[in-house]
Amino acid sequence: MAMPAPDFNLCLFLIPERVQMEEQFKTLTVLSHYLETARFCQFWDEAVTNRSIVEVVPGHQHRRTLFGQVSGTSGCKLWVGS
Repeated sequence: MAMPAPDFNLCLFLIPERVQMEEQFKTLTVLSHYLETARFCQFWDEAVTNRSIVEVVPGHQHRRTLFGQVSGTSGCKLWVGS
């Protein structure tokens, strides 16, 4: 049985390929992959490195709380932004 496609992947079809090739967009794709595959420690490491990209995502403050609770169970060091 195939897994359903996440909204992020579906939205990729709406974004021109030239935009998808930009470094910031590639970073968002990597972050999305880490979350989809439950690689929370890698997600937080990348989020710290690319904090300016993550902070402009609408609702990131609310999601950070949820991700923090889930990630905390795996022993990851979490990024706590302002």
